[in-house]
Amino acid sequence: MKIDRTNCKTDIAGRFDPETSRSARISSALGYLLFFVPMVMHPESKFARYHTNQGFLLMLLMTVGVALAAMVPYAGPFLVIPVMLFGICCGLRGMVTALRCQAKHIPLLGKLILIEYDQFYSLEA
Repeated sequence: MKIDRTNCKTDIAGRFDPETSRSARISSALGYLLFFVPMVMHPESKFARYHTNQGFLLMLLMTVGVALAAMVPYAGPFLVIPVMLFGICCGLRGMVTALRCQAKHIPLLGKLILIEYDQFYSLEA
């Protein structure tokens, strides 16, 4: 199955092997639930490492966002709900893109690299 990437400006999947295995895509999708799953199952796959990085960033974003929102007096519990919904939507989007063999950054922190996946990656590309 050929995937058309001509209309997607944020998809950086062209940097990865176009024949990414089905198991790597499934483990990459699961990486948005438990970020370390793709690294354990496919440590040599750049695609899996990319989604490991994105899952880890999402976990950090959710943890910090919920903690900061919960500290707001009186309104904290009401602010936590939108933060959680944002995180759930980003996680679902990441899972779908991984299963479609795409690589799109999560909003806000997606271009940050904490887990190296491509030694020649630059933020300008």
